[in-house]
Amino acid sequence: MRPARSRTLALLAAMTTLTACVTTQPQPDGSTKVNVSLGGLTGTGPNSAQAAAPAPAPAPAPASASASRPAAVMSQARSAASPSAVAGKGRAPADPKARAQLEQALACKALPSNFDRAESMLKQAGWNSDQGITPVTLGAPIKVYGLSVSKVAVSRDGGEQTYRSHLPGATLQQIAKAASLKLGEDRQTYRRVTKLGVLSAAMEDGEATLTCTIDTEG
Repeated sequence: MRPARSRTLALLAAMTTLTACVTTQPQPDGSTKVNVSLGGLTGTGPNSAQAAAPAPAPAPAPASASASRPAAVMSQARSAASPSAVAGKGRAPADPKARAQLEQALACKALPSNFDRAESMLKQAGWNSDQGITPVTLGAPIKVYGLSVSKVAVSRDGGEQTYRSHLPGATLQQIAKAASLKLGEDRQTYRRVTKLGVLSAAMEDGEATLTCTIDTEG
């Protein structure tokens, strides 16, 4: 009885050792990986001759040109397109002495013997000495008796010189008050005699003007 019992136990031990654990795992290429575990050993089934290698990680998508562009370049582009940069492009700052010469002449206060600085400022606005009293628009407004002036007409030819401020947004009464002018005998113009010449306010082509007339021969 004992030999038979020993053989039975040995057979049971063998059956226990041969108990296998079988698992399946789908692969990216469509095949199926079959894993067989025998006493701690892992085998590969007939559907896959060898263990499938892990799928490679997808390559990162290339960065777009706009995303990789440095922030400083984008900032420079915005600054270059701003309204203030476009308006000031190519415009030189006005010479303070030229502004002072032109303001004094328009106000009929003083006229320096050397008017070159003011003439240079006028030429930058498109003025030339032969255009008579045709007005030009200055690059930056100036002040005449506290009034803002952007359009002027200057004639320096002959024995009579004219320095005129165009003030489309003002009335004759406002100009007369600012420049201390009195209503003339014609009841239409305002005027005042200065040490330099005659300062008068009148309407020219529908615009209010303030004109300094200087008789260089008198």
